[in-house]
Order: sequence, then structure tokens, then C-alpha cells
Amino acid sequence: ATLSKVTGMHERILRSPDERVSVRDGEVDGAPCESRNVSSGEPGDGVIQLVGHLDDSQFTYIDLDRIVRSTFVNRLEFHRETRSTNDLALERAAESLGRQPVLVVAEKQTAGRGRGQNRWWAQQGALTFSLLIQTDAARLPPKHWPQVSLTAGLAVCEGIEDLSGTRMSRLKWPNDVFIEDRKVCGILVELPRDRH
Repeated sequence: ATLSKVTGMHERILRSPDERVSVRDGEVDGAPCESRNVSSGEPGDGVIQLVGHLDDSQFTYIDLDRIVRSTFVNRLEFHRETRSTNDLALERAAESLGRQPVLVVAEKQTAGRGRGQNRWWAQQGALTFSLLIQTDAARLPPKHWPQVSLTAGLAVCEGIEDLSGTRMSRLKWPNDVFIEDRKVCGILVELPRDRH
């Protein structure tokens, strides 16, 4: 599904004393879609797009809203199921829609990609996402691009240690995080074709 194929959208405005929430409903490739633009004039304003619904989801709208409000993410796109969040993120990069960073989250992935030709899938309960950033806006020069995967892996290890209070995670070169000899995270950094 691509945002350029959104059809039948209509907008309704919800107002509270300190914010404006614009909600657009419609379809993306036949799937129900809701796009919420949260604006309070403060940092953390952004757009949440739901492709599908949150019924029986591991996520609530409050979870997704908190990600947009408390991080640098400008747009969050949630899918109940997709082939690959990286594929969707690369499509969004090609479409150049809206402000970045864009976080693409999926509960289920049917054709996730790893290094080389590695393929995998994930069911509900896994945390699968791709983050699309503009390297220029992030002041990330090309000479540092090869370090992104390693840096992200170390950040995941630190996050696990902060949450668990133990040093139980380790990084396996170049892009996997392990806990007790079991892989818990893989990181794939890609550039759009026009950036190679």
C-alpha cells in the first residue's frame, strides 16, 4: 500500500482547548485507513496513519500517540500486516511525502529482509519497524553511514540493559543483538537506490 493510492478520504476536526486533531478516514488499497494529524504548536506534533484497525492489536492509539509526542518521529504509519517495513519505508522515501523521520510499524511481517538474501517473518507480539530519516537533516555524512547499524545495535543493547537492570545482551557483528545466545533483534540499514 502506498499513500499515493489513498482514496475516499474525508476529514473531521476534533478540538480541545490546547490542540487540534485532524482525522481523515478512507482506504489504502482497499484497507480501512485513518490518518490523525495532531497539532498543538509544540515539538512532538505529528501524523499517525493507521492502515487497518487497532481491534485485537498489541498496540493502542495511546501507544502510537505517545511515540509521536515523545520522540523525534514526525509521522508514524501503523500496519496490522505487511510484507516488509523496510520496503514500505523505501517506498515512502521515493514518494517524498511529508516531513521525516517516518516510523513504519507492523504487527506482522510476511517477507522481512535481513543481510544478503536472508528472509524472515514475524507474528503478532514481535516489534517490527523501520525508521526513515533524511541523512542530510540528521547531519550524517556518507563516511559515517557504515556505522549506523553498529550504533543502532549498541543502542538496543543499552536499552535492554536499562530496562532489565542487567548486562544480559550482546552485539554480534555486524547487526544482531543476542540475549543468552538467542537472537532478539536484527538491524538492516538501507539507502534508497538514488542515494547509492
